Amino acid sequence: MILDLHGVVHADVADRVKNYVLVNQQDVPLTIITGNSDKMIRLVENALKDTGVESFETYLACVVVRKV
Repeated sequence: MILDLHGVVHADVADRVKNYVLVNQQDVPLTIITGNSDKMIRLVENALKDTGVESFETYLACVVVRKV
């Protein structure tokens, strides 16, 4: 499962990420395309932590959720 955040405004990122993880948690690993924006990556990481995700890895332009 992939969530592509290209074109999503920063204000909507947390809600999109949280919903994506909750709806698709049975399908891990989950990939979130962030692009190269440091701010977008931080927003995604913070949203994952707020959601209680146990394990994720940050790569260039994406974050992969390993365990919810």
